[in-house]
Amino acid sequence: MDVSDVASIQKRKYARWGAIIIGLLIALVLTILFCLGIGAVNMPVDTIAEILFKGGGTDSQRQIILDIRMPRIILGALVGASLAVAGAAMQGVFRNPMASPYVLGISSGAAFGASLAIVLGVSWLSGAFAIPAMAFIFCFLTLFLVYGISRTKGGYVPVETLLLAGIAVGAFFSALVSLMKYFADEQLAAIVFWMMGGLWEAKWTHVVVSLPMIILGTATIWMLARDLNTLMVGEEHALHLGLNVNGI
Repeated sequence: MDVSDVASIQKRKYARWGAIIIGLLIALVLTILFCLGIGAVNMPVDTIAEILFKGGGTDSQRQIILDIRMPRIILGALVGASLAVAGAAMQGVFRNPMASPYVLGISSGAAFGASLAIVLGVSWLSGAFAIPAMAFIFCFLTLFLVYGISRTKGGYVPVETLLLAGIAVGAFFSALVSLMKYFADEQLAAIVFWMMGGLWEAKWTHVVVSLPMIILGTATIWMLARDLNTLMVGEEHALHLGLNVNGI
């Protein structure tokens, strides 16, 4: 196999993935249009198109489409995309297609932060963003804790140790969440509903707040994509190829 054969294989590979991505984007647009039309008040496609592109429709129809359904759909798409990117990054780091944020205990730490905010009635941050802020803070605290436990004296972080530390820390925070549920009386339902997740309260403000963080995180992982691909061959081989494994 010469260089031209390798280039031909790569070209076919990129063309195949390009076709898949285009197909998925078309499916996403069709799904959005379908979701905009269904609900307590069903709307035909022509009415949706008139509202979106011509500003037509009645006031109630515009409110349903633009203020209620559209934020939920857009936020759901953004959350799904960010979860996919985070999952791909985890799979690259752990070289395991089954890896997820649960592996490092991040999800359990975030759940504990949100549960703590609900039980204590956090009021130092305004409105609906208090609970997500606490979840975000404890998410990073969990990540730093797992990293600190896994790091050796020489600054090296073995993937196996990182995995075991993540499982242990995740189990610890899961136990704390169960403890919060036990002591929570009136707030128990709120904790359960938050952990189940949902988009019924999604508004444009949530989209505006989430979008910059999702773009920043996705761009960062995109820039590290080549390094993550190199890491898939193994830590030792990646080190021999000049990759800063600890930096990744």
